[in-house]
Amino acid sequence: MAKNENSSTFDSIERKEEVPLLSLSIRNTGAKNNSADIKMTADSFTLSADRAKSGETAVNVEPLSDQTHSMKLSGFDKICAIIAELIGVFLLVFIGCMSCVDKFGVTPIHLHIALAFGLAIMVGAQSVGHISGGHFNPAVTVAAMIHRGIDVPMGLAYIAAQLVGSVLGYGLLKAISTNEAMFPNGEENVGLCVTMPATGLGIIQAFFVEFTCTGILVLAICGIWDPRNKKHTDSTPLRAGLTVAVLVLIAGPYTGGSLNPARSFGPAVWSGDWANNWIYWIAPTLGGAVVSLVI
Repeated sequence: MAKNENSSTFDSIERKEEVPLLSLSIRNTGAKNNSADIKMTADSFTLSADRAKSGETAVNVEPLSDQTHSMKLSGFDKICAIIAELIGVFLLVFIGCMSCVDKFGVTPIHLHIALAFGLAIMVGAQSVGHISGGHFNPAVTVAAMIHRGIDVPMGLAYIAAQLVGSVLGYGLLKAISTNEAMFPNGEENVGLCVTMPATGLGIIQAFFVEFTCTGILVLAICGIWDPRNKKHTDSTPLRAGLTVAVLVLIAGPYTGGSLNPARSFGPAVWSGDWANNWIYWIAPTLGGAVVSLVI
């Protein structure tokens, strides 16, 4: 059998069962002399030498950078996506913070609150997540910008919408609740659902709780974004919601379990309580950014 022009390429492949691929492109000539490009990147599956010789091509998985959502949308669709982010955070803050109300004959427990925030994410993702990608969190949006899943101008528009949604969600809750429910401690500047470090917990400790738990959240989100996971997106709202629920469950006693600058923003605006609020901006954003850069 005569060697074709790529014999040297295949000879090198034969020396290893699997080729670790980062940026490899080979041309395979099949039995019918039909040429087919095999493009394999870090986002694609590896192809063994035997499969390459038999004419089988690698699975072409579209990387996140090629799935850039905002760059392919029309102006109207972009507006819809921005509004979807507003709605998602509105639901998160309204539902989640309502679960914290300790009045009207119901005393919430921590598990109840954690599940409410997680299931609020699930409701938002199921309702409007398909329109915008369902970030509902500036830290997640920053991670998406780092992954080039969304361009910077659109990412900034998402973040602005998320902050507005938080203010509106908490504002509606305040409008339908009594003053005693919204200020359970009787202090006008210590509002319901305002995130703050636990008494006795140091600022640095609180920072790293938010940093670490948001990093775990973004790790899970990046797993959802992974092109190899695209066949399992039917349960994405549930998986995202349960991830948030378990992280709020463990971080809540330490910092209130924000993991989301937008979630902390609305309650702070309406109550005027900005003490240590910077933690809930910097720590989650850095945690998400570091994880998205590493993986």
